[in-house]
Amino acid sequence: MEVLLMNAKLLAVLSLGAMALPTLAVTVTVAPDAVFIDRGIHIRGDLSDVLASDDHYFVVRNGTTVNRTEAPIAVRVEAVAPGIMVEELHFSVENHVSIRGLHQFVELFDFAQHMYIEADSRHATLEDSVDTVNGPEPRRFIEPDTRRMRSQLRIRPEGPVFTNTWATFVDLAQWELRGT
Repeated sequence: MEVLLMNAKLLAVLSLGAMALPTLAVTVTVAPDAVFIDRGIHIRGDLSDVLASDDHYFVVRNGTTVNRTEAPIAVRVEAVAPGIMVEELHFSVENHVSIRGLHQFVELFDFAQHMYIEADSRHATLEDSVDTVNGPEPRRFIEPDTRRMRSQLRIRPEGPVFTNTWATFVDLAQWELRGT
């Protein structure tokens, strides 16, 4: 392999043979470029409210469902991955809910299987908490042609709740990608 080094006064050719050039590992934080409510009722906020952990919230109230297994709240965020070879993919969401007894699910969209994959499931908290999940085999979670990424936060009761309305308050959503 030959590498040309050139400036205004120098032109040199180095013969590197089979030696590979070093690659630099990078970590990139990717903010959503879109936020959607797939289920629930929008109370307040917009995309700018999920871009930083600043206590400005994107708020969604529970909506109607056909059966108890469906989540009355589903908030989806999307972004475009930069053009790096992604070796690690992490997604973080910071949120809290208005009442006890709710469960949250963080899901990553698997473009190979065309479905959401549950990455984490836990009790939803009354104070802001950050849930960071890992995407095994990161290429599955990045659409090959458009480099689109998609993640979803779903909230549903763990059992009976004693109020008709409740909400989630999303403060931050972002991906962290590591690669070359």
